Amino acid sequence: MNELDKAGMSFQPYMPPAWNDPCLICVDDSGNAKGFLVYRYDEPRCSWFILLAYVVPSSRRHGVHTELFAALVERGKKRGDILSIDSGTHVKNVPAQKAFAAQGRRATAIHYEYRLLEWLPGASHLNVPAVDKVSSETPPICKTISAAEDQL
Repeated sequence: MNELDKAGMSFQPYMPPAWNDPCLICVDDSGNAKGFLVYRYDEPRCSWFILLAYVVPSSRRHGVHTELFAALVERGKKRGDILSIDSGTHVKNVPAQKAFAAQGRRATAIHYEYRLLEWLPGASHLNVPAVDKVSSETPPICKTISAAEDQL
């Protein structure tokens, strides 16, 4: 993640995938990892979403990511109920965008965000003070939920 942070391509704060998500791993003949791809089933969309894909620097531009993606496509075809495989990347990650297009993926959405707080280097979402109440002159349209309800 440090490499992505330095390039300005990470989402802050970074939230790693749950370690019970399926993962495809590409290894060399000696068993050394060359790359991996973590994905999750999106039930309402009958799709898989690629949460994280990584190729070690020495194995980049040698088809490792394409091989991992092709293996995931084959798994989806064999399963029979997967309608699409979705993924995303940062707007600055042009190499990934080019790789996705070369693999036959289509850009279908643009994501926008409105940041309420900026994350400072070294800061964590765990040490940001909670906001108890939002003042407003007009009554709120939506009910304010507690942090426990927000986890649902």
